[in-house]
Amino acid sequence: MRPADFVLIDALIDTNVLAHASNPGVTYHEASKEFLNAFRACNTLLCIDADNESLIAGEYQTQLQSGMLGFAVLAHLAQTRRVKRIQKKWTPGQARRIKYLI
Repeated sequence: MRPADFVLIDALIDTNVLAHASNPGVTYHEASKEFLNAFRACNTLLCIDADNESLIAGEYQTQLQSGMLGFAVLAHLAQTRRVKRIQKKWTPGQARRIKYLI
C-alpha cells in the first residue's frame, strides 16, 4: 500500500489496529503496521468522538502505551493537527444515509 493510494478525507481507526501493530503474535500484525505507516504518510484525518466521554479516545488511552507504533502514530496525528472531532449522534436523515452507504 502506498500513501498515494489513500483517498479518504477522514477515517476512524479501531483501537485493535493500533495495538496489533506492536504485537507480533497476532495475525494482523504486519497488515496493521503497513496500514499505520501509510496512514501516517497520507493526509487523511483521524476521527474521534467530539464529546467529553469519547469512547474511542478512552480506548486509545487505556490500550496504547508510549513506545507502541499506534501511540507514535496518534501522537504524530495530534501534533500535525490531523485529528478531527465528530458528533456521535446523527439526525435521522444522516443515519439513513450512513446505513445506505454501508
